[in-house]
Amino acid sequence: NPNMAGDGTALYISSLLRKTGVKITRLARGLATGGTIEYASGKMLTDAIIGRQQLE
Repeated sequence: NPNMAGDGTALYISSLLRKTGVKITRLARGLATGGTIEYASGKMLTDAIIGRQQLE
């Protein structure tokens, strides 16, 4: 889950797997399609901006 506990769990698991050479990725996060900015947290907005992808 995209919350503090979920982020902590992801970091812990990635630290355990890092030595195995397994590729570790995370699903994109941010605003849902049709979502309203007024209900978004600062963290959610930051993740949405950082995770932008160029349209091709």
